[in-house]
Amino acid sequence: MFRLGTTIRAEITTRAPQVQYVLPRRSTPAFHLSLEEPRSPVEQESAIRQAIDVFQKQKARDDETQAWYILARALLAEGKTVAAKEAMQNAPALAAKSQNPEVRWRTAIAAAPIETSKKGPVPTAAGIPPRKELAAVIAKSRALGNRIVELDARLALAKIEMKSAQTAEGRGHLTAIEADAEARGYIFVARKAAIARG
Repeated sequence: MFRLGTTIRAEITTRAPQVQYVLPRRSTPAFHLSLEEPRSPVEQESAIRQAIDVFQKQKARDDETQAWYILARALLAEGKTVAAKEAMQNAPALAAKSQNPEVRWRTAIAAAPIETSKKGPVPTAAGIPPRKELAAVIAKSRALGNRIVELDARLALAKIEMKSAQTAEGRGHLTAIEADAEARGYIFVARKAAIARG
């Protein structure tokens, strides 16, 4: 059974004890896995895999899309870069079919750190896919007044800059993101920007 609230909370009842996991509602800013529940990425991974199975059976494509990229984030947090990239491959195809632009935007935002997670500096060329996609998300979400998506996309882009040779530019962007997020009341995003800035 699925019900929409602050989050999408799915409950699976079997002979085993009830398993409960949390996935983000499309309109909530707190879609970041680490703050959804005080559980480790390993625990989240198991729960999210169960969610994916349920969403596939229910043909809940938008929810399945979100579950795939949240799984990819959990795997990346565990240090399983290859597995994270494999999981992330499932999200874009599903997102492309979504009528909800925020699902497509969130998928691009989630994909960026995974696509640039290889060791060593990220190329500085502005044409690499994650940068171009994030720039498009920033422009479109800003035009539609979706400030939280805009801030999250800017944060993802600034993190890529910090990993590349554009550290000074990245720090400047992170400072601006922190200020903008605080002004709009998005304290979680502001905190993440401050941490990324170091």
